[in-house]
Amino acid sequence: MDTQTLKYGLAVCIILTTVITRSAYFWSRRMFLTCAECPHIKMPYCGWQIPHGTTSANDQQRLLDIIGQTKNTLDICIYIFTYQELYQKLIDLFDSGVKIRIIMDNEMSSTNGSKLEQLLEKGVDVRLRDPQKVMHHKFFIIDNSLLVTGSLNWTRAALVANTEQVLITNKKDFIDKSAGTFKILWDDTNTIQFPVETT
Repeated sequence: MDTQTLKYGLAVCIILTTVITRSAYFWSRRMFLTCAECPHIKMPYCGWQIPHGTTSANDQQRLLDIIGQTKNTLDICIYIFTYQELYQKLIDLFDSGVKIRIIMDNEMSSTNGSKLEQLLEKGVDVRLRDPQKVMHHKFFIIDNSLLVTGSLNWTRAALVANTEQVLITNKKDFIDKSAGTFKILWDDTNTIQFPVETT
């Protein structure tokens, strides 16, 4: 790699880091800044650290509270969904009239503990990516006004044991790009399968 290419790459990294830092909050077990230390970010939620290898009811509740603020629509792309508390939060929202759409990975939708069948039984609109095309996204969009994205699957291990990073932002450009990705996947009948609802 020549010197010019290396300098360009470093410049891009700096620019991207600046953009993300000024528009969103992170939480991770490798925390960069605490809420009080960051002068740039002003949003209703901030980063926090989930203790590695321990269950923190408070930390899990914060994620549930973010989802729980949904008023009208909740669009979700999730690779693995097995976490009961998140499932129950979705059902509570669904029963209150929130429109929920979920895209899941085909193979992972049948993994042990998957919430696919329970979601279908409740009438939630779920679509599966074709088995030949892995759906590896982990993001959701609340009321087209808040994006939560990152490495976090909806599993107990992700919240309790893993090292994860999550970006929460109300920056319109980020939301629009993710909403566009969701729409492409949702509307693409060539790569989306419609699960048979259980009776």
